Amino acid sequence: MRPCLRFSRLAVAVSILACVSLVRAQPTITNLGTFPSGTYSLARGVSSDGSVVVGQANTASGNRVFRWTSAGGLQNLGTLPGASYSHGYGVSGDGLTVVGRSGSGSMYHAFRWTSASGTMQDLGVLPGEPVSEAFGADEQGSAVVGGGGIFSNDHAFRWIAGLMEDLGAPPGGTGSKAYAASADGSVVVGRGFTPAGDRAFRWTSATGMQSLGTLPGWTNSIASSVSADGNVIVGCNYAVPTGEIAFRWTSSEGMHEFGALPGAVSSNANGVSGDGSVIAGGVGYGNNNFHAFLWTSYLGMRDLHVYLPALGVDLTGWVLAGAAAVSADGSAVIGNGTFNGQCRGWIVTGLPTGCIGDLDNDDSVGLSDVAQLITHLGSAGPVYADGDLDSDGDIDLRDFAVQQNAFGTTCQ
Repeated sequence: MRPCLRFSRLAVAVSILACVSLVRAQPTITNLGTFPSGTYSLARGVSSDGSVVVGQANTASGNRVFRWTSAGGLQNLGTLPGASYSHGYGVSGDGLTVVGRSGSGSMYHAFRWTSASGTMQDLGVLPGEPVSEAFGADEQGSAVVGGGGIFSNDHAFRWIAGLMEDLGAPPGGTGSKAYAASADGSVVVGRGFTPAGDRAFRWTSATGMQSLGTLPGWTNSIASSVSADGNVIVGCNYAVPTGEIAFRWTSSEGMHEFGALPGAVSSNANGVSGDGSVIAGGVGYGNNNFHAFLWTSYLGMRDLHVYLPALGVDLTGWVLAGAAAVSADGSAVIGNGTFNGQCRGWIVTGLPTGCIGDLDNDDSVGLSDVAQLITHLGSAGPVYADGDLDSDGDIDLRDFAVQQNAFGTTCQ
């Protein structure tokens, strides 16, 4: 009787919602453009809600950090006093603090720009080191992380309230660089330099710098991004000249490879959402053919050149060569590529979020989700937002079974 009960429940949903018109936010891609005298833009970081993008673009006077919003476009943040260039690498979760480096020639210092001051603050250098650069910040922009020094003599740092703390090196190592921090700034991740090769690391004040190791068969690893709570880390394992492969590390399971797409020979992970469920990066197909990807626990890895058009995004003129970061809520991804042959940064907004079975993105699985699945029954996938819940390439009764198991739940 239980199978019949399930069918009757579905029939009730159909009869109740047969005339309901469901509307899903339409994802869109936006060209970040250039400065008036420039020829390119490069996206590096994105705020938690996807409303702010930072990076760098060129001008007639040299490279300049930008802060982009949909309302204001590219804002030139200038340079440190006396400097000839600036590069933007990261942004706080609230979008109000931008970090990077600014200098002249081979000499540069880490900076911190805030919307409140409208100016760059020179963060200085570690004792005895000539240079520094900042790559990431916490949610409020009060903690800044980066590296100071020359090549393998770099030491990762965490800057808070005017004090730059040397984070040292992994056990037996010679140096390090920090690339990202958790939402509260208590967990820092990056790359450590050891005699055996580069090692992804996770640092806290309690544990110091812990090496995450490498996957079997790989000689180096680097951690690029970390979840809000510091318990999910992404990056890549690499070897010269073999290539690279993306990884996802969790505090409970350690490091796992999540592979590459069919036909791809390499992958790297550059960004992770706040809860660790969405990862963005790039895959290489050989012959300098690179595409951006998005990974989720329900989608697996998807080439954005396939996934975005399935969501209705027009990619005419675009080559999305790689994704640089994903917003904390998973609704926006940024990256770089070309538009009609010109180098441009880009942002895709309005991406589906939520959990398996939640097709209308209201953070629960109910009758309206069943109705949306019915609308797409028999169509081709894989498009999670339209109902391919088992990611097998089409939408059929198996997807109803997946949704039935989640019916009545609230997404976390």
